[in-house]
Amino acid sequence: MLQDCMSGGRREVWLHQFVQIFGSEAWMPLSIGCIAAHAKANSEFNDNFAIQPLVYMRAAPEEIVSQYHDPAVLGFSAYIWNVKLSLAVARLAKERFPNALVVFGGPSAPTDNHAAESFLRSNPYVDVLVSNEGEKTFLEVCLAKLHGSGLQSVEGVHFMSNGACVETAPRPFTKDMDELASPYLTGVFDELMSGPIKFHAIWETDRGCPFLCGFGFYPVSTDTWVKSFSPSSCNARRRRWRGLCQRSM
Repeated sequence: MLQDCMSGGRREVWLHQFVQIFGSEAWMPLSIGCIAAHAKANSEFNDNFAIQPLVYMRAAPEEIVSQYHDPAVLGFSAYIWNVKLSLAVARLAKERFPNALVVFGGPSAPTDNHAAESFLRSNPYVDVLVSNEGEKTFLEVCLAKLHGSGLQSVEGVHFMSNGACVETAPRPFTKDMDELASPYLTGVFDELMSGPIKFHAIWETDRGCPFLCGFGFYPVSTDTWVKSFSPSSCNARRRRWRGLCQRSM
């Protein structure tokens, strides 16, 4: 458990979402920004963990892993365009830092039990798969390991235990979207905006979909519910983004 390898101070948490770079421009890594914002809003997490600069630039796994000093948790937001690189980085990181907890989520992280078990057996360096919304689940995974309480009580995850794949109870989707901290309003994206990349803003106005398309992600997991952020929250994020853009020009 994480408390066994804590040597004083806060432990490193690295979040990865490898995006496509178009010249000097890219889309904002919104998923890990949301994960970071929600985790940093929790005082117990902040007392014990420190989220490192968000990792979004594509590079050789060796170069990426060389940034780590003594990581406690490595989180990856996996999509079809970055899952191979994410797995390569996770594999090397586990070899270098076997005590680090490797957590995968995102659309390319399997959610049904059979696919999740196959993924975990094929990629044994991945410790935890997160299904659907990740903000609350990632925070609870970190705190559960800190307390040594195991993951059975964390909703919405798959993991291997004694050679068997464990699927915990599904996590209900957030109904009040304003419960989730915004990476725009909490300063999570401030450092990115001061770097060399010109980012295109991405933010959510709602989650879910009322349709039942067979290729869609939301209908399977949200049962057609649509949850919206409040207009005041959306306007606050828009104003903050405008301020960041003006400051970085």
